[in-house]
Amino acid sequence: MTKQERLKKHVLYWITTAEHDWGTAQSLWRAKRYDGCLFFCHLVCEKTLKAAVVKASQKDAPRIHYLIRLGSDAGLLLSGEQEKMLAEINHFNIVTRYPVDLAAFHRLASMSHSEPYYKFTGRFLKWVKENHL
Repeated sequence: MTKQERLKKHVLYWITTAEHDWGTAQSLWRAKRYDGCLFFCHLVCEKTLKAAVVKASQKDAPRIHYLIRLGSDAGLLLSGEQEKMLAEINHFNIVTRYPVDLAAFHRLASMSHSEPYYKFTGRFLKWVKENHL
């Protein structure tokens, strides 16, 4: 397998798993499991950005979870809103994996708090796929 073929396969892997995780986030949303939905929103954004990084850099995606850095590595020109939302969504990766007070996060993860991030994630996945892959 050539390097180009391998990298194309990596882009496909990242975007396919992002789409799968988006389905999981949607299921968690419908089940009103907003804390889990927010965690999967982070995974969707991370994997979508990793697909864009591989496509743009022609290198394997870095083993990091920081969304803003991944956007930069992919060469994406993020809007102010996108940067703000990605920075906030990035927090869900940490708080769900290493909770100081998981109960407080569960109380925070209400429908009204989670909805902007959930909707953004769907738009962001579509935007990256249509414009950068």
